[in-house]
Amino acid sequence: MKIIKKIIRECKITSGFYRFLSKIKYNFLLIKQKGNFEKNSCKVMREVQLSLSECCDISMFFFMFGTLLGVYRDNKLIKNDMDVDVGVYLLGEDSLQDFRTYMESKGFCLIHFYLLEDGRVIQDSYEKHGIKIDIAFLQQSTNCDYCYLMYEEESKKENVLLFPFVSVNEIEKYAFSDFQINVPKQTEQYLADTYGEDWKQPNPKYKYWENPNAKNTEFTASIVYCNKGEGL
Repeated sequence: MKIIKKIIRECKITSGFYRFLSKIKYNFLLIKQKGNFEKNSCKVMREVQLSLSECCDISMFFFMFGTLLGVYRDNKLIKNDMDVDVGVYLLGEDSLQDFRTYMESKGFCLIHFYLLEDGRVIQDSYEKHGIKIDIAFLQQSTNCDYCYLMYEEESKKENVLLFPFVSVNEIEKYAFSDFQINVPKQTEQYLADTYGEDWKQPNPKYKYWENPNAKNTEFTASIVYCNKGEGL
């Protein structure tokens, strides 16, 4: 079957038709994914909140990036941002495997993780109810907290940014939908550090790797695939 698909894809006569069908399939899956996200995103966020609140392998967590921006600014999740973003402070590097075991016991399927060249894991991506949950492993330093992010641009996909933000020393609850989620006590400063001082104004062209706070590193990273999530 793979050989036949390759022939159809590369043949001058059939390649155009193959691209046409591929685009139809992609759009169909995208519509399906959007529908599932609208249906189950709040349910998944509630389960993430409850599960991480009971986890003994972390010291603190909060919803972050686009998830926090949508909740705090718009009181809804951002359209077309179809994953849930969470930041977690592990108790130590040796807590990672216990953390993963715990997440699996709560029904979260590890689909892939981001691995620095020196062996450190900077992010896990899980799936539940067909929705992806990205968990960034946060670090603390003297003047700020930070995480590592890979570029999304194709030509830079292996390069890594150090992404700093305000030191998060305290978490508070924030009402969303019919439940409460963890957010940084300094939520507005966190959002300003992440999205700029104009974070209250939607910016569809925002690219995190263009943020002036982001710092280039000499690291490279790779994506290690574990399982294929439902509908992902």
